[in-house]
Amino acid sequence: MPISTLDNFGIIKRTRSYSDTPGIASPSWLSSSVVYEINPRAFSNEATFTAITKRLPELADLGVNILWLMPIHTIGTKKRKGPLGSPYAVRDHMRIHPDLGRKEHFKTLVAEAHQRGMRIIIDLVSNHGAQDHSELQDHPDWFQKDESGEFTRQIPGWSDVIDFNYENPKMVQYMKDVMIYWIKEMGVDGFRCDVAGLVPESFWSDIHNQLTTINPEFFMIAEWEDPELHLQSFNVTYDWSLYHIMSKIYTQEADAQSAIEHICNSQKDYPANALRFRFLENHDHARAVYKFGVHSFRPFAALVFTSPGMPLINNGQEVGETKYISLFDQSPINWKIRGANSVKSFYKSLIHLRKQYPVFTNGAIDALPHNNSRQIAAFYRQSENHFACIVLNLSDTPANVELTIPHESNQWISYNVTSMKDTELDIKPSSLSLEPFHGQIFIAR
Repeated sequence: MPISTLDNFGIIKRTRSYSDTPGIASPSWLSSSVVYEINPRAFSNEATFTAITKRLPELADLGVNILWLMPIHTIGTKKRKGPLGSPYAVRDHMRIHPDLGRKEHFKTLVAEAHQRGMRIIIDLVSNHGAQDHSELQDHPDWFQKDESGEFTRQIPGWSDVIDFNYENPKMVQYMKDVMIYWIKEMGVDGFRCDVAGLVPESFWSDIHNQLTTINPEFFMIAEWEDPELHLQSFNVTYDWSLYHIMSKIYTQEADAQSAIEHICNSQKDYPANALRFRFLENHDHARAVYKFGVHSFRPFAALVFTSPGMPLINNGQEVGETKYISLFDQSPINWKIRGANSVKSFYKSLIHLRKQYPVFTNGAIDALPHNNSRQIAAFYRQSENHFACIVLNLSDTPANVELTIPHESNQWISYNVTSMKDTELDIKPSSLSLEPFHGQIFIAR
């Protein structure tokens, strides 16, 4: 799809609603999952699969249950960026980069994760390959060329890669074989599909049907924001828009309640089964603590973890790492950064809250009526057995707010989103005074 049709890269503006369409069904456990992104180069000094395997108990204790490994394949050398090259410039989609370990090390990681109830997904870079891709010499017609016959790409700045030619049936079969290999032979549970919207949707729908016959609980996350991808192919799509809205709220360029309006509207615009991938950071953007502030990121994180969809923790986010990880060299995370224990405890508490109260994973969402949309983001979640409301001051000044809560209970548990400590209340919360970047989560008893 031409980049000129996008309002922002990876964000498609559709004019119709897909709420009357169910979309593809997902495994029952997927909606309650939390994804943990791992850059193997940064996750440990050793930068190996074995190092990741050793820390699985720690990740299980955090509460995440899907581990997303950034590309683990061999990396091209021609026109390489930086000393090590980008892992997204894949030289051979069937081979593991030797620095990470061997096949048996990867299979051990997958098996150990499965024993702990965690799934493993890998990054699938299906739009392009390295300038010296392993198939280029024998199959030059598998790659895109410009009018002068030179290998080319749709995104000019990605100078270390060239695009695959999806008009070539043999190339299409190659990429299908890649996906089948990693699911069937290597045991991965799914893919996070890089720039998924640049690959023809017909490819995704066709291979999805094939892979679900191999593993009925197989799933895919699209790095793209388009409701149509849910119709036949993808379980999860990125919510870049929410990230950009939260960024504008933090810089006071948008009202706090605009985040809730976006989430509620997307629930109406997307198919019923669609899950949205929501985050405060990932490998493409600045660290959450750096961007949103060491004392003010928490209510934004609470918004991500209590709204519908699938939340992401980027490796190092859980300890408050502020350093951006380069794609082109090895830059280990500082796991002992000051205040790490407090940040980790906070995320662990948010994940526990989601597990303790399924209303946060399967309950309906609606805006909570109130009188301070500039500073306050407020919404409620409701399921058959639970009711919760979330009230967040996303501004740098104290805020007063009057709430209209559509629930009759006078017995509530209140969680302070700064400390995640709980308090029992015997009155409906209707009038609040919140400090800057503070908030409360109320759950009816």
